[in-house]
Amino acid sequence: PTPPPTPVHANHDCSISSDYTSIYCETFSGFSFAPVDSFSGSPTFEEFDTEDMFTIVHPRLEWMNMYGDSWRMLRDYFYDKNMHGLDWESIYEKYLPLVDRVNVREELDDVFKQMAGELSALHVFVYGGEYRSVFSDQVMKTINKVAKLGANLKTMDRGMEVQKIYEGDPDFPVHDHTATYSPLSHVTLSRSGQIGIVPGDIITHINGEHVLAIPGGLSGALRGMAGRSVKLSVEKVETGENVDVITVPITGAADDDLRYTHWEYQTTVKAKQLATEKNFKVGYIHLRSMSGAKAENAFARGFFGDYDKQGMIIDVRNNHGGNIDSWILDALQRKAWMYWESRNSDITNGGLGWDEQFAFRGKIVVLMNEHTASDGEGFSRGMKTLNLGTLVGTRTWGGGIWLSSDNRLVDGGLGGSAPEVGTYNDEWGWGLGVENMGVEPDVVVDNDPHAAYRGEDAQLEKGIEILKEMIESDTD
Repeated sequence: PTPPPTPVHANHDCSISSDYTSIYCETFSGFSFAPVDSFSGSPTFEEFDTEDMFTIVHPRLEWMNMYGDSWRMLRDYFYDKNMHGLDWESIYEKYLPLVDRVNVREELDDVFKQMAGELSALHVFVYGGEYRSVFSDQVMKTINKVAKLGANLKTMDRGMEVQKIYEGDPDFPVHDHTATYSPLSHVTLSRSGQIGIVPGDIITHINGEHVLAIPGGLSGALRGMAGRSVKLSVEKVETGENVDVITVPITGAADDDLRYTHWEYQTTVKAKQLATEKNFKVGYIHLRSMSGAKAENAFARGFFGDYDKQGMIIDVRNNHGGNIDSWILDALQRKAWMYWESRNSDITNGGLGWDEQFAFRGKIVVLMNEHTASDGEGFSRGMKTLNLGTLVGTRTWGGGIWLSSDNRLVDGGLGGSAPEVGTYNDEWGWGLGVENMGVEPDVVVDNDPHAAYRGEDAQLEKGIEILKEMIESDTD
């Protein structure tokens, strides 16, 4: 039987054939086409089978074409039509001979980087595309990746001693729709009726093999085991008894996220503790990025629960950008213009206490560092320009021209994302004084790496100290 016509919606990816006779669309179920002349009425798209379709690609010819496309799209998308004063035609000729010497796709990226680097602009990224892989399936691609247990372990005579188990905020165990638990934690293991591992416990065996006898040690035993059950034999520090535990190791990326989430939670606790020691109350918000719902949720969680505190730390250290600075700055610019209470409802028992609702009336410190990038820098510049807070930390990355990453090449890669959106204000001019310069803090504090490893945070401590001084000197 003939399959029913495929509905095509506005959000489907469509293009016209080279002879201009047909429209081809990629739909949810595959590919469909319709004659151009059918659009005078109600076009009916028909699906076509792509199972046995293939194409032959001459890599060198494709790479040469991609080089031209990369050069041309940088020319056409870059925010400055004068290309920062470069003779862009000569740049094309300068790097063209290198394309003939390219042997693999990764080397073409090297050429892209050199060409795009001539612009001396940040937000120029080269990545993606069709790279060769020695493995043809997903299992083989991950077989050599070492899984993690979400903990720090130390080699001992009897096995691997658990020294630290990483966990996030117990009130928000799901981070960005993903549970963030260590495979060794009580929260994880109790769900299957097991007892969690604690610091001091010693892992002696994995899947029946002694951890010290396995080639490569623990890493060798966990190679390719992410998402797969393993049996750990554990010597309990409290009782000395040996127990077996079944758990599921996580990927290296998930372990990185868990450790960062742990740092985020511990920094929140430390900020509030430091403020309490100085006899005031503080809110703490860490923004990993300024991208979409994840960043919006992070701000909302941290701000609306603590909008009535005397001080606020907004931590954009390591923030890799996005585009919600204006939303956050708008919330922080709310002003209290009237106050109210009734006999049974005020700010201490659930009333809002003032209008505009959720207007923050305290003092703000922004923490930033050399890894604060893009819209994290735009936010920091906005905080300073609008006199909303004090900047503490180190000079930021330096990306003040913004991008959208839509100048893709034929293989899906970026041969140099073009910063398309110039930024300007009256005080700083083009680039907001950020591009290639970064945002300078009001108070310079650099975290010593070894001290940070020990859990110290000089930038946070200075921020709390500054908040205390501002609160005490406030005469409003």
